[in-house]
Amino acid sequence: MTDTIFALATPAGGALAVIRISGPASKSILESVFSGKAKHAFMAHGFIKEEEKPH
Repeated sequence: MTDTIFALATPAGGALAVIRISGPASKSILESVFSGKAKHAFMAHGFIKEEEKPH
């Protein structure tokens, strides 16, 4: 597999969002946007980082 893909696995607009991601760049993408502990093939709890806006 050469592509990294992701998809929302729960209905949009709910209190919980499950995102599925797979592919060779998964770990580096998660580390750049996820605040929490990212473990390969395990469930993790955290938050998607918000983009910092210039003042």
